[in-house]
Amino acid sequence: MEENLQLKDILVTLRRWRRLIIGIFAAGILAAVLFIMLVTPKYTAEATLKYNPNRFEINEQKLSVGADLLDRLISGELAAIESPGVLREVIRREKLSDDPELNRTGLLGAITGLFAGSADADGPAAERRQMVLLERFKKQVTVAHPDRTNLITVAYQSEDAAKSARVTNAIVNVFLAQHLESRASTTPLATKWLDERTESLRKRWRDAEDEAEKFKSEHNLSYVSGEKLREQHVDRLNEQLVLAGTRTEEARAKVDQVRELLKTRDYGQLANVAQSETMTRLRDRLAAASQREASLNSTLLPNHPQLQQVRAEVASLRRHIDGEGRRVLDNLEVEFRAARDRQALIRSNFDKTIGGIQDKSSDLVKLRDLERKAASDRAIYEAFLNRSNETLEQSAGDFANFNLIQSAQVPVKPSFPSKRKVLLLAAVGSLALGIGLAFILQMNRGTFRSGRDVADALNLPTVAALPHISARDPEYARTRRNIERVVIDAPVSPFTQGIASLELGLGFADESSPIQVLAVTSAVEHEGKTLVAASLAQDAAADGLEVLLIDGDWRKPTLRRIFGSSAFGHNGTREDETSPVYQDTVTGLDLLPPMTGAEGSTGFAGTREFADLLASAREHYDLVIIDTGAVTANPDACVLAGQADATLLVVRWDKTRQDVVSQSLSALENWGARVVGVALNGMDFEELATAGEDVSVGVVQKALDVDLDDAGRARRQPERVDEAGSPTAGFGNGRHTGRFGVRA
Repeated sequence: MEENLQLKDILVTLRRWRRLIIGIFAAGILAAVLFIMLVTPKYTAEATLKYNPNRFEINEQKLSVGADLLDRLISGELAAIESPGVLREVIRREKLSDDPELNRTGLLGAITGLFAGSADADGPAAERRQMVLLERFKKQVTVAHPDRTNLITVAYQSEDAAKSARVTNAIVNVFLAQHLESRASTTPLATKWLDERTESLRKRWRDAEDEAEKFKSEHNLSYVSGEKLREQHVDRLNEQLVLAGTRTEEARAKVDQVRELLKTRDYGQLANVAQSETMTRLRDRLAAASQREASLNSTLLPNHPQLQQVRAEVASLRRHIDGEGRRVLDNLEVEFRAARDRQALIRSNFDKTIGGIQDKSSDLVKLRDLERKAASDRAIYEAFLNRSNETLEQSAGDFANFNLIQSAQVPVKPSFPSKRKVLLLAAVGSLALGIGLAFILQMNRGTFRSGRDVADALNLPTVAALPHISARDPEYARTRRNIERVVIDAPVSPFTQGIASLELGLGFADESSPIQVLAVTSAVEHEGKTLVAASLAQDAAADGLEVLLIDGDWRKPTLRRIFGSSAFGHNGTREDETSPVYQDTVTGLDLLPPMTGAEGSTGFAGTREFADLLASAREHYDLVIIDTGAVTANPDACVLAGQADATLLVVRWDKTRQDVVSQSLSALENWGARVVGVALNGMDFEELATAGEDVSVGVVQKALDVDLDDAGRARRQPERVDEAGSPTAGFGNGRHTGRFGVRA
């Protein structure tokens, strides 16, 4: 039940403030359209790079941290793309120092420039200008890394579509060039040493083969092709000696290579040559720390604690790698010495075997020795060549860490503003603002929406619920020009039924003290007070009562406007020329306009003349209705209400604030006014019906114990008999004797 009630309240609020919500929504859409039409469009060109480091291998020990390691590596490259070195080079190449878009300054920038004054082109002002230019350029650059991929996107936003593509491609080209240059500069000495060593081993092998072939030709040993039994043992020893020499030279080469790599601090190749797991882990940690250092170096000052901490970590890792490298070098030197001793032992056995052969041929032995030397030199050369090629391939692979997947193209559509997003945001935002403002206004309104609100705030009954008169309703078509004549022009309308119920309800409100003089007032102006007073007077006159309607708002008189020619024109009637009373020829209602000389004056209500006039009216009329001014606008309103038998307070439904009405009610009571009830005027029955409230005429009828006839009008109650046995009508006291004359 509570949820249904809350939903009804929401619907009522939205319907109540629908014009405000629609207005704010329309204003938001209009503002969005104007923004789209007036704002300068911007274009964004995007290029895509693929990052694929050849050294990034996830073995069994790195499976759990491989993805994080790749993310850290890519984060370092993102920082490198946005580094000042790359951006400054792009600005220089593309000549963006004088670009109007980057040098555009707002009002604050212009004021700052005036106070900064002039300075040399190479002074502090020029440096600040370069820094500002770099920051503005960096804001236009966007470097992104799609989640869990090895792709990097580079984009630049500009008001010129062609310039956005040109600058984006320039950023990519500058970054790739600097990346390749930095990678190539780390291994020049090692590459040079490998080339020189390979060339010397190749020359040594070639010379050994040439010497063996020359010796064979000079000593006519071309016939030596088969293997003799005595030579098989020599060949086996020779083969062992060759293998031993190969191992010795490999160990020597590895020692020399490790020693050279330690000098050049090429830790990447050192880890591969040493084949040390500890060295590999230290190398990976050093790479990650170096990337963090590069990233922080582009954003922090050199003395920043975080940057110093990262630098200390890099230095510590380098020391650990150097120590591990020296340990590996010691182990390789031990292996080299062992291989050399083994080679010496095999050579000793070979010499002994050769010396023990009885059928000895010194030429053949020398030939075999030359051939062995050539074979050994060839094996050493091939082994070193394979190792050198592997090292060079690994180094060359580092240069190809990035592949350009897609270069930037000239965009066709602007990236800003997005019409769909702007309109959607404006629609949602304005609609939310309108609804929120409607609920805030509704909660803070503090108005009267029901009889319960009246009873709680004023401790008064609601004696009338009068509907709003809409010009669009066919029932009120004849009242568009003069709605105060609604009871005559629309006798079966809901408003007329409400007036009839109000008439009878007031007549029987207190049988011991019947109402003869009724003051109709309101707290503020434009509450419909005159409409209620005029309608009530016309309805009572139409029922056969002798009624006098007094215009008590002498500051803003309205009777001449309402009744016009029917009372004040050629067809109007007066008792005599000295009588101020006019009669409406349509209803027979007597009218008392503002007194001559009293218009615009204050205090007339408390004069002796008005008291005499009111006393005479009591003697000659069943009902006297005084249309007073608003309490807050006319001081005479309280005085007039204090002289009446009862006062009806007209309140505009869901418009007038409760605190204002409460203050006016206190003022009326201070002047002795007897306020018998409140008439809620201008009620929106359709809205209340939407909220689930029954506001039909039948509810008013039941509340006031009023019967309705077949035409929908309130049926008169039976005549009451006074103490003398004379019948009395609803309002009056039965003392009507005809027209009365009063003196101005």
